[in-house]
Amino acid sequence: MDRAGRLNERYFQGKLRWSSIRFAEMEKLWGSCTFTDGAIRIARRAAGLPDWVLDHLLVHELAHLVHSDHGAAFHELENRYPLTERARGYLLALDSMA
Repeated sequence: MDRAGRLNERYFQGKLRWSSIRFAEMEKLWGSCTFTDGAIRIARRAAGLPDWVLDHLLVHELAHLVHSDHGAAFHELENRYPLTERARGYLLALDSMA
């Protein structure tokens, strides 16, 4: 929650609100956000990832509080985090090893 709060302040001017953020068992996804009620889940397997990758996952899911899809407006918000492309590559590499 604290980490998401700091990211919200830095990249979304503190405007976002969510109902919960928690780690959850997820086999394929790294995270999910229920747009209608603001519940954010991050894969438990992400807990051991580098901080900058976890920050990307949180920014990605926080951006879903504004845009439920992966359209251009969503990516504009997600790309406010400067390590987005690097984190995507890191996660793609992990996924390809699975």
